[in-house]
Order: sequence, then C-alpha cells, then structure tokens
Amino acid sequence: TIVRAKGSIYVKYINGARVQAGVDVVVAEYVFHSHISAGHCVDVLATSGKKQSGAILAGQILASKRVRAKHLGSGSAPPALLMVGVDSEIVCRLAALHKRLDQCREVIAKMQRALKIERVEKAQIESLLFNLVLKVSGPRRQVLARTVRKVLALLKERNKLEALKKTLDKEQKLRAQSASVEVSGEVALRTTVRIGAHSLVVGAEAAQVQKVKFVLVEVEGQWQVQMMAA
Repeated sequence: TIVRAKGSIYVKYINGARVQAGVDVVVAEYVFHSHISAGHCVDVLATSGKKQSGAILAGQILASKRVRAKHLGSGSAPPALLMVGVDSEIVCRLAALHKRLDQCREVIAKMQRALKIERVEKAQIESLLFNLVLKVSGPRRQVLARTVRKVLALLKERNKLEALKKTLDKEQKLRAQSASVEVSGEVALRTTVRIGAHSLVVGAEAAQVQKVKFVLVEVEGQWQVQMMAA
C-alpha cells in the first residue's frame, strides 16, 4: 500500500505500507514494517491499553523535525531505523548538485591540463586565460577564445554550485541540531537513530532506560547523537 498527501495524514495504524506526507503523519495506534516520510513530524500515539499501542515496530521512519512514540522497536521484530533532521527535498537537491559539481570539475580539469594551467591558483586563472588569448593571433585566437569562454562559464557555474552547496549544507546542519526523537516508553536493542549525518545504535544499557529523547550534541568539537532523559 502506498499513500501520499501534500498535507498531513491521520490514521489508526500503519502496517506494511509506504506513507509520505508533506507535513505530519499522526498514527493513533502503531507502525509495523512500514516506510514513513514526513515533511515535519511523525507522532505515534497510544490511544488504547494494548501492548503495541504507541509503538514503532520495525521499518524506516523519516521526519524533518521530530519523531515521537511510546515504544521504539521490539525484541521479536527487526531493528527500526529512525531518521530526523533530514529534509528529503534538500537531500535530492544536494545529490543532483554533487553530480553536476563533479561534472564541472572534471571538464575544468581537462581544459586546464590542455591549456597547461592546471597548477594555477583560482584567483589567477581568469587573468591568465585572457593573457593566453592576447598572445596569439589569427584563427588560433578565435579557437582559443571560445575555449577560454567555455572555461570561464564553467568556473562561474562551479562557484555558484559550491555556494549553493554551502548554503544547503548549513541548512541541513541547523535542521539536524533542532531535530529529536522522543520516546515515553521502551527502546529496543539495536534500534538505530540517525540525526542528520550522525547515528546511534541503541545498546543493551540504553535499551533498559525509559522516557528518553535523542538529540544531536556537540562534544569536544564533534557532533554526536546522544540519548538523554526526557
């Protein structure tokens, strides 16, 4: 089963389905062996007294801001994977951007080798290229001028792509720093919580704790996922 909505999705339970919402996914009972993606939050409530009520049992959950549930995982089910602080749209844009950047860099490197300027500093390339054109005359100057214009256009595109990448990377980092996974009950062994680019696999000691919150914390200059008392 595949369900998609631009806004929010409200359901009693999700079992063996793929669900994608532009805003929130709110589940009254439980999630089992499902893939869920939400533009903002995924909330799994506990609206009954059943054992599995409020639980995320196996599957993959992706939310830009927050995942909240009563229980994460189960000893009898495959480990669940929860990912927060990641915007799927930005991820796609970054993937396309990386691909185009690699293409630009490859072509620029080939042209620089052909023009024998591969070791020139970035700040000096433009003036050096113009000087190369001025040193030749006739048909050769026209051919070289076309090549130089292409190199300059690629350099300009590369600079724009690198600036955009820096902006998107910063946005992703800020998003991850404010994201969280909140659990009011138990967290099963081997459950994986990923916030941004950092992951934590729940170990035996952590699995015994209840009412916890997973957040991204900076420790001695390094970012890591930590489990804290809620």
